[in-house]
Amino acid sequence: MDLPILAAHGHEQARQQQMLVLCGVIGSGKSTLADGIVSRYPQYKRICQDVLGDRRSCEAMAELYLSQGLSVIIDRQNFDIKQRKPFVSIAARLNVSVLAIVFSTPQDVCKERLLLRKGHETIQTPQEAMRILPMVLRDWQTPTAREGFHGILTLPACLPADAPRFVLEQSAVMPSVASQPAYIGGRAFAAAPRAPWAR
Repeated sequence: MDLPILAAHGHEQARQQQMLVLCGVIGSGKSTLADGIVSRYPQYKRICQDVLGDRRSCEAMAELYLSQGLSVIIDRQNFDIKQRKPFVSIAARLNVSVLAIVFSTPQDVCKERLLLRKGHETIQTPQEAMRILPMVLRDWQTPTAREGFHGILTLPACLPADAPRFVLEQSAVMPSVASQPAYIGGRAFAAAPRAPWAR
């Protein structure tokens, strides 16, 4: 099913369904971006593990929305290949383009946000958040096309003022499911790439 998406010149154009897999540590801005997209583009649905409780529930919701012809945003840390694989597999099975959105938010910025954050669905205190951050940093694996992504968009450390539109405009030039994987706004990584914030 083709869905409307903002094009580079502000007009709508037909676009295939998409799965956007957000990849970033705690406090990097994933939920803020996802909320910004779904509030303006109703064909996109946010799937958040903090809300649904576990990965299997996220997988089931992704399949449901995609089967309804909608696009989905997978809002969880997705910090390694194992965590991302089920979603890439769902997209492949349903013949939906899948794009990794990699956050390069500096670690110090993440810490500042975590110290100030209130009302999170699952993480109750800043201390708990600060305990989780180094664990994810230690286990981080940067997404690669070998995982099955059709495109990888590495976001700048400082996002544009209109980040939702920026992301969707960039994803609009992603190859179709029949094309070869490509990197968008980034570079091809080596076998053991460094995390974006470590460059």
